[in-house]
Amino acid sequence: MNSTRVYSDNGVSLPCEISGNILKWKASLNEGKNKFFIEFYKTSDPINCADTIPDSANRTLAGVVEKNTALSLSKINEFLATDYSTIKKSLDITSEFVVFLNLSKNLISYGKLPPHYVDVYSREFSLPVIETGEDAKINVLVW
Repeated sequence: MNSTRVYSDNGVSLPCEISGNILKWKASLNEGKNKFFIEFYKTSDPINCADTIPDSANRTLAGVVEKNTALSLSKINEFLATDYSTIKKSLDITSEFVVFLNLSKNLISYGKLPPHYVDVYSREFSLPVIETGEDAKINVLVW
């Protein structure tokens, strides 16, 4: 069994929450990049959130930094509730656009549909949704 502890950039251990088989860490995130350090400890005894991982260099496993990008349902809802012209102005977007989100087989569109006979640029990608773990398909059209 591997037990895990997560530290913020300043070395403070983050509080965690165990719900069934799901383990989550609670942190305040800032806009832009957020750094965390993860420490793994191999043990046959379960370690709970409030327990201390012993300082034993020969049992702590090394890891590598991994950058992940994911979506948050609350941020998606905030985006969808914001007026189109407000989004364009706040992000300094000069072109017209539409975003199609496929969330749990529900297709949601945001923005204007492109007129006929214009060049439309499209990018499609998938990102996991933090709350559900499912991939959301996103298609952005710009003209």
